[in-house]
Amino acid sequence: IGRPPTCELDHGAFDVITPESAYWTGFLFADGTVGDYGGGSPSVILELAEKDLAHVEKFRAFLKSTHAITKVVRNGGGMLRGRKLPTRTAAAFRVRSSQLVNALRARGLAKSCPDRIPTTDIEDSVDLWRGLVDGDGTVRITTDKHRPDCDYDSSKIFFGRCPSCPCYSYASIILCGHMPLLEKFQAFLLRRGIAANITDTDSGIFQIRLMGSGAIAVIRALYENATIALSRKHQTAAEILRLHSR
Repeated sequence: IGRPPTCELDHGAFDVITPESAYWTGFLFADGTVGDYGGGSPSVILELAEKDLAHVEKFRAFLKSTHAITKVVRNGGGMLRGRKLPTRTAAAFRVRSSQLVNALRARGLAKSCPDRIPTTDIEDSVDLWRGLVDGDGTVRITTDKHRPDCDYDSSKIFFGRCPSCPCYSYASIILCGHMPLLEKFQAFLLRRGIAANITDTDSGIFQIRLMGSGAIAVIRALYENATIALSRKHQTAAEILRLHSR
């Protein structure tokens, strides 16, 4: 018979595509680990920086889980762009479930990058792509550097020209990833009338980056009516849309 489980878990959380399950599928594409890692049933693992602990708690709530979230310290030592990666503290959450893993694999969440792309039944979901941007993207207001003699308060957020000097402020949104994934995002955007180019980066991955009106269109599509999102990016998106509506 074996030992009964000691923690609760909704093993069918990903069996049906809903806005919430699509979002978490996207987020796991970006920041999750899914597969066989020894010691029992296949695992779903989510580990984020400690500052995003609340988001890990949202994922645990989605799974109706009572499993623990643990604090882990990841030592630096690796290199990125010629600089040593620092030691960081993270919030880690892991559950074991063949049913969860099989459902995620059926949505395209394979273990290796070339095959790790959303399937056709979910690739047009705004919730999926919001999850991916929350995990592997950037939403921000970018301001060109103020002139040294500019007397405008640079902590104030604005769109367009600075009231005191020629600098300029604009919205931007970025998604990073491997080429097949970004080609899916590119097609998703094109179906909404938004053209976007894929470019490479110094770190060897690819990105889609939109600025100005294109960025605002994507941010509106992904975040305006969102019921779940990473809080800090959702807040930035809301501020961008508020400023644009003025």
